[in-house]
Amino acid sequence: MKYNLERSIQLIQGDTLTELDLDFDRLNLQDLKTAQKVKDFFAPTPTVGGVDNAALSPRLDPNLRIGLAWTAAMKCDKRISINDVLNLSAKDALILSEEALQYFF
Repeated sequence: MKYNLERSIQLIQGDTLTELDLDFDRLNLQDLKTAQKVKDFFAPTPTVGGVDNAALSPRLDPNLRIGLAWTAAMKCDKRISINDVLNLSAKDALILSEEALQYFF
C-alpha cells in the first residue's frame, strides 16, 4: 500500500520522500525486533504501575505500530534507514500507527 506523507521527509542519505510504500505482508519475526528498536527511539520502556496496553497485546501499542509501519517501509525502499523515522511529523507517525492497526486487526 502507498501512504502519502503529510509532510515530506529528507532521508539521512539526502533523498526526499513524499510517500512510503508499506508492505506489512513481508514482515517477519526479525522485523519485530527492528520495530522495537524504532519504538525505543521515542518511547520509554513502560514502568511498573497502571495498565499498559502493550502488556495486553503488542497490537495495542501505538508506538510499536509506528515501528512496524516504518519497518514495512524500510522493506520496500532500501534508501530508508532506521534513523530516518526521527524525521517523521507527529501527524504522519500517528497516521502510520493507525495504518498498522488496520492491518493487524
